[in-house]
Amino acid sequence: MALSHQQRDQIERRIRAAIDRLLDGQIPPGGACDVKTLAREAGVSRASLYRTWGHLKDDLKEHHRLLLSVLAAKDDELQRFRRELSTFSRTFPARVPDQGEGTAQGRSPRHRH
Repeated sequence: MALSHQQRDQIERRIRAAIDRLLDGQIPPGGACDVKTLAREAGVSRASLYRTWGHLKDDLKEHHRLLLSVLAAKDDELQRFRRELSTFSRTFPARVPDQGEGTAQGRSPRHRH
């Protein structure tokens, strides 16, 4: 039985909404950002994702791949910043002030309430 235009639109909206949730990190327990979970979340069979909705399945895979590459680049950048901070920390060690330094006549500052 062929789907009506309205049914196709409704199913496509469900699949797109499920894609958005998965890419936003809303992964259900026992799931992953994959076709199996997409089908379950959208309420369609995996077979129909491959046969009828292949372009949406491919969208999920492509966006997931792009997100992973962005995260990998950010991770590389974070590692670079950590190395620079480590080098900076060794070059300019933190100086701990003497007990009386920074207060008048070596007394501790008083807190006002």
